[in-house]
Amino acid sequence: MNLGSADFNTDTMRYLPVIENPGEIFCIGINYLDERLEFEQTIDTPTLFMRFPDSPVGHGEDVGKPECSNEFDYEGEHVVIIGNNHRQ
Repeated sequence: MNLGSADFNTDTMRYLPVIENPGEIFCIGINYLDERLEFEQTIDTPTLFMRFPDSPVGHGEDVGKPECSNEFDYEGEHVVIIGNNHRQ
């Protein structure tokens, strides 16, 4: 299948966050066994924490690391959007 060439140069594009203006961002952490073992957690229930609405960034954008952090932590994420304002 020949799709031809793109009409734009992705090197000059700026990607926005997936959700441009999120409201509250609730996160669940330490919700699987391997992570509990990695962080030596003895609790059996996940933790709940929040992110600031301006913390998501687009693909390729810089991510700020707080001075109190020694390193970045990363993992795959799943997202559930609750609400009724959406595009069809």
